[in-house]
Amino acid sequence: MYESMFPQPNPVDVERKALRRSANFCGLMVLAMFAANVVISVVILILASFGVFDLGADNYGLNNTAYLIFNMVLYLVFLPLPALATAALSRSRIHPFPVKKVGMGLTVCLVLAGMGMAILSNLLSSYLMDFLTAIGIPYPEFPDTMELTALSLILNILSTAVLPALVEEFIFRGYIQGALKPFGNGIAIVLSAFIFGIFHGNILQFPFAFLMGLVFGWLFAATGSIWPSVLVHFGNNLMSVLLDWYAKAYPDTQNEQITVTFAVVAAVGVVALGALLLRDKGGSGNRDLFRPVHNGTCVFSVSKRVGIALVSPAMLIALIVMVFQLVTSMVAV
Repeated sequence: MYESMFPQPNPVDVERKALRRSANFCGLMVLAMFAANVVISVVILILASFGVFDLGADNYGLNNTAYLIFNMVLYLVFLPLPALATAALSRSRIHPFPVKKVGMGLTVCLVLAGMGMAILSNLLSSYLMDFLTAIGIPYPEFPDTMELTALSLILNILSTAVLPALVEEFIFRGYIQGALKPFGNGIAIVLSAFIFGIFHGNILQFPFAFLMGLVFGWLFAATGSIWPSVLVHFGNNLMSVLLDWYAKAYPDTQNEQITVTFAVVAAVGVVALGALLLRDKGGSGNRDLFRPVHNGTCVFSVSKRVGIALVSPAMLIALIVMVFQLVTSMVAV
């Protein structure tokens, strides 16, 4: 009797609203980070008008140490603060640093396999970058912040390896992939990797960032812990910093060093991946390490879920903004 007086909500409508809410949460977080970037840019322009910065000089006219510290501060304002603010205002219950226990041996194998995948991603994306530069897309210019001093090396490791590994993984895997998980792990991995790649802001960085986003997302989905992806992200960026330092210290052997490093890391990664395959085949209890894509109990098909994610208002606006930035990077001179 009472049920007829109060009609029960349609489960399909309830699930559609829940999925849209998750997608809009991700879109709002991306838009908040873009808004923070715009505010920072305006502040820098204002400070430059008062002579604090010289926008026409390398590193804004700051010495190497000051510029690296300044960049780290900006990075912390530009990414984590907007993300945390969005989560707080949205009353999100997503834990950005899930810490499900993963055995030490499994973690080591996953990290080594992930580093091998990073080398493969680097090789694949390098061909795409060569093609894009060949058709006239300019390569983005990055400031040279490496000096042959211990302080410079430490600051470069902090700004390029430590902070991005922690901050970007807690945002793009912890928050964004975590929010998209109700769509299915496969959709969550691909869409969060796409956002991660396009958020880098230029078309030449997109292929490598997207491929690495897939690796990070797989590690996160396969283990339920963010730390394997943090460690692989850190290891990949640390390798880049150390190779940059080595190139400055020993310029005549730069190419040989890169080749040897990549070959060794790739070989170790293949061995680790083989160990994971044997471990998984043996039924040791791994949680579908190589099958993270699933539909769960969702009533919608994969294509329908993708459509719901992409047309959710905040997500749609965020994607338009990011694609616009990517396109403008292609014509920048």
